[in-house]
Amino acid sequence: MKKYFLSLILIISLAFLFTACEKKDSASSVTDQKKIEPTPVPTYNSIHNALTYIVENEDSDRPVYSKGSFRPALGDKFFTIGEAIEVASKDEGGETLKLIKCKSEDDEIFWMKNDLVVPDGILAIVKDDESVIYEKPNKLKPSSDILSKATIVTVYPESENGFKLVTTWDEKINKKRSNVYIKTGDLSFSDDDIQSYRIYFIATKASGVAQKTLFETALEYSNSIFYNLIEDEYNKRYNNSTSESSTPSQNDSVKMPETETIEFNAVIANDGTGEMINVRNFPLVNGSSVVAQLNPGEPVFITEATVKNFTIGAISDKWYKISSPEGWVFGSFIDPQ
Repeated sequence: MKKYFLSLILIISLAFLFTACEKKDSASSVTDQKKIEPTPVPTYNSIHNALTYIVENEDSDRPVYSKGSFRPALGDKFFTIGEAIEVASKDEGGETLKLIKCKSEDDEIFWMKNDLVVPDGILAIVKDDESVIYEKPNKLKPSSDILSKATIVTVYPESENGFKLVTTWDEKINKKRSNVYIKTGDLSFSDDDIQSYRIYFIATKASGVAQKTLFETALEYSNSIFYNLIEDEYNKRYNNSTSESSTPSQNDSVKMPETETIEFNAVIANDGTGEMINVRNFPLVNGSSVVAQLNPGEPVFITEATVKNFTIGAISDKWYKISSPEGWVFGSFIDPQ
């Protein structure tokens, strides 16, 4: 009888121990699942018109990417998720890229090239006319390159010897500047300075009522060091009593080329880079300004064309006027439908 009770106690004890282990394993499993969910890390975009990507099979041995349509605006806050991974192109012959998963403040998921992203980065703007780029955080190691005034950069949090490590897009030469050093004193971290110029820059890429509204929003930052520049540009565009439009006329030093009415449907052609295509306020490169940009594949309606061809690089073609957004696109970027 005694043996029976001892056996019963042993069985109950083992059952209890087994149940406790199961609960522990279950709790451990839940904890493990929570551990693999990366914490989003905030940063900011300093790359105008940055390309984004869509990644398929991200958890597999062979994830693949294709180009995405989402474009974070200059200065937009977003979040990185996890570590960067090597991703092969979905298209045969495409290059393998190191991409990092990101999320916008509106929960839009996209991927960006890792060398364009600064986790925990903050925004700053170049306040000097010319800021020398340094190869290392050492005053004796300047490069021959500069960043122009009003270049918006994403800055790594740490400082070193009076320098900041930054990433940006150099609009002057249309080139990425990734992980370069700038003297801390050459940068402004003022929100007024950054936001005013950021909105002004976006305004210069817009058109119509949206452009005017953005200019007026930029002028709300009255303490900005760029206020006078923005005000002058606003007055030039909207308070010029001699003209209702910023488009050059026959009376300007730049003459309007002869044009003819021509109507057809088209799409914006891909120039091979996947970059957005400029829409200009005048059918010339010199003497015109960019009023909008369009993605390859976007449908447009042609209303006018220059009579003569113009040569850009090695390509000779006409300029075509599109109805919306209203402006001129060089013929090599127009694909008739």
